[in-house]
Amino acid sequence: MASSKKKASLPAQGGAQVQAGSLGIARTARRLRLRQTLRVREFGRLLLRPMTPEDEPLMVRFHQALSEETIYQRYFEHICLESRTRHERLAGICANDDNSFALVAAMPAGPETSAAILAVGRLSRTDDPSRADFALLVNDKAQGRGIGSALMKRLMLLARACGFRQLTGEVLVANHEMLYVCRQFGFSLRTLADDGLVEVCLDL
Repeated sequence: MASSKKKASLPAQGGAQVQAGSLGIARTARRLRLRQTLRVREFGRLLLRPMTPEDEPLMVRFHQALSEETIYQRYFEHICLESRTRHERLAGICANDDNSFALVAAMPAGPETSAAILAVGRLSRTDDPSRADFALLVNDKAQGRGIGSALMKRLMLLARACGFRQLTGEVLVANHEMLYVCRQFGFSLRTLADDGLVEVCLDL
């Protein structure tokens, strides 16, 4: 399951008194309780939390486990593993700031298992100060288990707290799972002519 407002390039409390999009995302996130425990039958206890620079090795392993189909659904093109896991790229991706902020669904290390990231959700500013973009990327084996939906709820909470009025994204027409999630959360859907994409938008 994946979504992105525009083709990705490599490297890279809401209320009437809050001006749309005026609050920095990272600063706002620090005021919110974004950390959450999620129990998933197949994986046990997962922790939803902000991404950190220390997650870079976990992100390498995360990308190693993604299928070509999942990569295409997220980036709208095929990007090789070497490009996706370059240190320069991941260093930027793992560093949250006031313009772009990511949450991960992480599986803690156990007696016989290593720590792992199973999903990433990101909120990013756009040129329109009233709008924020979202993106989701979920490990193939973790799709369809509510992990992406749990991350979406946290992204919506963060977007509202930042004062954004709309949450937007673009999804491949063939990405039925992501479109289903968007419908469940009340996003409006508009097919973009000749692009094979659906624009999704949620009024916050």
